[in-house]
Amino acid sequence: MHLRNNNMNVFLTPVKDPNGAWRKVLLSGIEDSPDKKLCNDLQISDVCLIDTHRSSLEEVEYYRNSCLKHKVPFIGVDYSDEARLKHYVDGFFRFFKRSNVERINGISKQLIRRDEGNIYPISYCGRVDFLPIINSNKIYSRDIDISCFFGSSKNLYRSSLLKHLFGSNKNLNRSSLPQHLFEFNKHNKSVYCHVGLVGEDGHLGRENPQVEYVKMLLRSKICVTANPDRWEGDWRFWEAYMTGAFVLIDVMLQPPSNLIRGVDYDFYSNLSDLTSKINLYLKLDHLFSEKQIKKRMDKCLKHHMPKNRIEYVLDHVR
Repeated sequence: MHLRNNNMNVFLTPVKDPNGAWRKVLLSGIEDSPDKKLCNDLQISDVCLIDTHRSSLEEVEYYRNSCLKHKVPFIGVDYSDEARLKHYVDGFFRFFKRSNVERINGISKQLIRRDEGNIYPISYCGRVDFLPIINSNKIYSRDIDISCFFGSSKNLYRSSLLKHLFGSNKNLNRSSLPQHLFEFNKHNKSVYCHVGLVGEDGHLGRENPQVEYVKMLLRSKICVTANPDRWEGDWRFWEAYMTGAFVLIDVMLQPPSNLIRGVDYDFYSNLSDLTSKINLYLKLDHLFSEKQIKKRMDKCLKHHMPKNRIEYVLDHVR
């Protein structure tokens, strides 16, 4: 290794589709770290980082052999949704995996036991490309009580169908939330709710910062979200949290580290519990003071940005 005063040359293996976590976490984190430098030559790098989700088995094998030849630590990061491993982890100096929880019918049931060893959890984080929008539109006086960015008319039939199949207490998937919050708002007309998508949906919406979406988050006191049906953790939690919103999310077995439950976020165990939590937290005005909103935003900037995830990964090399 060629470490010099904590400075580190990082070889990030190229991918054909430079989007997703490769760009928003790995590349962004290296570029934003003052003591990390992208290195284009694996032979003189201090570490080789590969996004296994966006790499073929042949590419993984090629870089694994190159790292062995040049004695460079080979680190794999897998931000794919599914909990199963796409690659064998033999030959990696360290391996980091995002999804490590078994979920059934949209509910986290148990942590997955990894027999492969040498696997560490990693989560998503705040987005660097949101910062220019946040910095030019900072709002500390929030006028939206509840926001939820799921749902459109095409989801309502699926929502009622799933409620029929699983029952209202079990159905915590994303398509159930819009209808539930619509009903909540009917009986609580003094509560200002926003429910529905803002900005582009799909790949375009995920890969590019949606200005109106960020502005809506900056106006929100509480953001209600949910994990995907089959895995824990996504971008939405961090997008909301980095704007200073208090986040309500269904129960997680690997909750965000360094955040305080009841101050930064809380869990709901079913839709009835969600209603109770909304009513509880809307009464706690101090949670939505300028001071507390700034604290949440500052905590995300200090501990939960791409550079922090890169630091976490590369700390295992030092």
